[in-house]
Amino acid sequence: ILNTDARVRLADGDSDGAVESIAALAGLGRHVRSDQVVVSSLVSGAILSLQDAAIDRLLSDGAIAPEQVERLAASLEPLRTNDAIGAIDALREEGRMAREQIEAIADDGVDLGGLFDTLGVPRPEGIDLALDGAAAQTSLDQLDGVFARAVTAIADPDRAAARAALAELE
Repeated sequence: ILNTDARVRLADGDSDGAVESIAALAGLGRHVRSDQVVVSSLVSGAILSLQDAAIDRLLSDGAIAPEQVERLAASLEPLRTNDAIGAIDALREEGRMAREQIEAIADDGVDLGGLFDTLGVPRPEGIDLALDGAAAQTSLDQLDGVFARAVTAIADPDRAAARAALAELE
């Protein structure tokens, strides 16, 4: 809605209103990612992409006043980070939640094959899906390692190195 509002305001010659709507997109992106869930971080990235395209349209359609440029710059200031969409915090939180769920399941010693059956997904071959305390701890340690490597990769300011590290996680 904010993106459409910015377009309408820009078409109507209301550049102040367009700037406010565009700046509000950054606030919306921050809000969406605040729950620290990976999908929310991805939605935040999509919102920031909309904001980027809206700023591009605004700049392409003509001159804007210096105070409008300052307003847009101020809305973008919180994004001056290596992780503008909050993926690091989201991965940490999802890792914590996954650990909590596996620990709860493992306390009872459970066969995870039933989960695959319930979801209608073929069981992976060659993997023991029965979890007892020791097997659960091994799985948790592996899971923690995957999440830690993903966080380290995302935090790397070298984008090529980050992509390579993430590709190794597959």
